[in-house]
Amino acid sequence: MDEDELHQYTYLWDGTQPAWRLVALGRPGAFVILNEETSVGLIIEDDEVYKAVTAKMLASGVKVVAAPQPPARRKE
Repeated sequence: MDEDELHQYTYLWDGTQPAWRLVALGRPGAFVILNEETSVGLIIEDDEVYKAVTAKMLASGVKVVAAPQPPARRKE
């Protein structure tokens, strides 16, 4: 991976589009990249690029939120 490949994602952590968040999935390093205003998720298929992007987002202080929990099942 080169810097040009990473550069296309700078809007996720540079503050120009502040609605992007990391949704923690409960496993170390497992996140969904989500825009809270539009509810649109971003899929990065290259694992190396995904890890670099999420690391940059974390280092830049992008908000991390917990994944919503499913409703509890009712016991009958």
